[in-house]
Amino acid sequence: MLKPAILFEDQLITKLRETWFNERYKYYYCSPYYTDETIDNSTQVRHQFVSVGKSEELQGYISYNIDRETDTVLSLGIISFNVNPFCFAVDVHRAIKDVFDKFNFRKLIFSVVVGNPTEKQYDRLIQKYGGRIVGVHKADVKLIDGRYYDLKVYEVLQKDYMDKRTACNNAEEAQQKELSDDTRRKLLEDLYNAFKQSGVHPGGYIVELIKDLEAQQHAKTE
Repeated sequence: MLKPAILFEDQLITKLRETWFNERYKYYYCSPYYTDETIDNSTQVRHQFVSVGKSEELQGYISYNIDRETDTVLSLGIISFNVNPFCFAVDVHRAIKDVFDKFNFRKLIFSVVVGNPTEKQYDRLIQKYGGRIVGVHKADVKLIDGRYYDLKVYEVLQKDYMDKRTACNNAEEAQQKELSDDTRRKLLEDLYNAFKQSGVHPGGYIVELIKDLEAQQHAKTE
């Protein structure tokens, strides 16, 4: 569940400090040094959320900056504390959907350090939401190990997100209908065979229903 980060400020700061100098988190900070996260007391320029479980334990932190002049979301930051990865992933998708569905922002721009283990997940995510890879900035960021890394930039427009969602919903509906037709046909065939085995004629109605479904499926393949 997503909750405002300010409600868990002290706990969140402690959790983030515990990730300092941990190799797996160096890509998140995108910096050669660490500093405490500032939890804003206003949502004017930034949204900050924590993902919490049933016991109010922090599962992760999600934040992004907001350009109110252009209705653009920038600098999306996502960090998991590896408590419940599945639930945190659900909250990440919820937060991204809310950018367009709930808050009605026009555009989302974010980046990932090339080499980050989650890079492929971001690639899939951007495809799922109708976005694109804008490009890669070479040797653009310096991390805690003193090395420079490439930075991959992503972009999602609200319109493309909406179009992609509509297309996915239509595909799912068609798939469900096709599955429903197959299930119906199988039930009718089972009923037909049961009648035959009992020695009772199944009647032309059932036979016609089976033929009708077969004709519909044949038409789909042409």
